[in-house]
Amino acid sequence: MNNVPFRRILQVTGISADRLYRRIEFLADQCRLFSAHRKRRLYKAFAGRNRVIATDIQPVLFIEIGEGGWRARESSVESSSYTRSESSPR
Repeated sequence: MNNVPFRRILQVTGISADRLYRRIEFLADQCRLFSAHRKRRLYKAFAGRNRVIATDIQPVLFIEIGEGGWRARESSVESSSYTRSESSPR
């Protein structure tokens, strides 16, 4: 159901809007619980160690649509740089 408006999902599945929103909230809660569990395990794995994090730059292709048609524009997105942390996790 990628790129399908909620109204169409309701029409196709025949469920109520309340049920759809409760299901979306349930899935969001599951994602948050999964992420929290993984973060707790990661903090335990790095306990007492120096943590070193390195990231890179990802090229991103943007498609711009205007009056003269469309054009592609490439840009670089830097998420962060080399970081060393000496502090303990919270």
